[in-house]
Amino acid sequence: MRILIYLLISILLVSCDNASDQIKENDENWINVSDIKVLFSPKNNIDLLMINKIGEAKREVCVAIFDLTSEKIKDALIEAHKRGILVRVYNDKNPGPHEQPILDELIDAGISLKIADPKYWNENPENSFFSIMHNKILIIDDHTVMTGSYNFTKNAESNNRENIIMIPNKIITEKFYKQFNIYWKNPWKQILQTKKSIV
Repeated sequence: MRILIYLLISILLVSCDNASDQIKENDENWINVSDIKVLFSPKNNIDLLMINKIGEAKREVCVAIFDLTSEKIKDALIEAHKRGILVRVYNDKNPGPHEQPILDELIDAGISLKIADPKYWNENPENSFFSIMHNKILIIDDHTVMTGSYNFTKNAESNNRENIIMIPNKIITEKFYKQFNIYWKNPWKQILQTKKSIV
């Protein structure tokens, strides 16, 4: 009798576990730990993971970045744009001499690029920000976000001790996407399709 009761309890527990797994898989808030990637540089091919994800985009790629000097990531963004993907890049103010040529190539390719400009940020408390746009965010469509300390630079990949986490989750991606759009709409210097039209 005890054995029979034990078997029945075991079957019920397994059934509950299976039902629980199905609920988790159908819950858009549920994140399967095995789907999350955490990488540390240097020399861990973070740039290749980003490039692959950009290449998988179906509709939109959004970048909010402090420093963008990686030729590989720049090329991936341009290729995505050529495929008809909406690519938007929001960059920190005052690009350095190593960054400006990369940004110029994005502009010449027709990619929408905005430069954070803190000039008016403190005049409107609702739109106020600290003086540095220090985010490192890559958003792929509505389902995946990558963020961490990793700037999109050769140094970040080859020399610096950096980190990135990739989270394939619509709820979390939506939070980053909403914040990205807040940045996009706030005071900025807009760089249009050609360098001649910088304002």
